[in-house]
Amino acid sequence: MDLAEQVWESFSRAFWMEDKGYLKDVVSGTAADAQLRCNQIWAVPAPFPLGAYYLAYLKTRGNAPEAARTVREQLGGMEAMLREGCVGQLPEIYDGGVPGASRGCFAQAWSVGELLRVCEKLEEIEREDTDHAG
Repeated sequence: MDLAEQVWESFSRAFWMEDKGYLKDVVSGTAADAQLRCNQIWAVPAPFPLGAYYLAYLKTRGNAPEAARTVREQLGGMEAMLREGCVGQLPEIYDGGVPGASRGCFAQAWSVGELLRVCEKLEEIEREDTDHAG
């Protein structure tokens, strides 16, 4: 079984409530777990938050190396965020003010996962650029 399958099985075991037919809001062992909150609907049509923006940006610019450099520069501003709270993680949300203060859960898997998707695409673009240059 590969890592993605293990993660999917672990996530499903922890969050899916068969009797309710929806995901737990949190995993706390309290009644809060079974909350059905309106924000869960966003997981249905838009499973990719920040990553979708950057991937769309790259796609609309033909995955050009210049666009990849722009995205990499913007992502560089997030390095400090990976060092606060739970190191190596990103929180659920940030305030809109500057500087933004983190809120919600301190380690949100999809926040980090989305950045990893973008980084993977950046590496792909950079490899193709190197292949064409060489």
